[in-house]
Amino acid sequence: KIRFEQFSYSIEADEDLPDEIRMAPMLIQPLVENSIWHGLRNKNGEKKLTIRFYVKDQQLVCEIGDNGIGIRQSINERSARPQAHQSLGIANIRERLKVLNEKYSMNSSLEIVDTSEQPGSNSSGTMAILRFNI
Repeated sequence: KIRFEQFSYSIEADEDLPDEIRMAPMLIQPLVENSIWHGLRNKNGEKKLTIRFYVKDQQLVCEIGDNGIGIRQSINERSARPQAHQSLGIANIRERLKVLNEKYSMNSSLEIVDTSEQPGSNSSGTMAILRFNI
């Protein structure tokens, strides 16, 4: 909130979540950081970040969504200028999920979608969706 004007966020957890769920640490933080740095930073006007936890098909689902410029536009803008920094956050998450799946058969996944490309959507932004077996 200090860096941006018109910034709001919400963290939501469905009431039917189990009392205790264990999740590998540091999987959500890089996704939240990416939403802020790559999606919301370059957006004019109101900036919204939403983190939501719920259960679907015996999996814990964590959605990190923003109303930023969208992942496609962010990638296009980054490729148009020289990079001094190589982002490894998403690659690290994917590697950690791969190890968790191989070692513990967790059936974890990460999906990142540009919300403007979703059927019926009329807004920009990005949604990162983490799924874990409960």
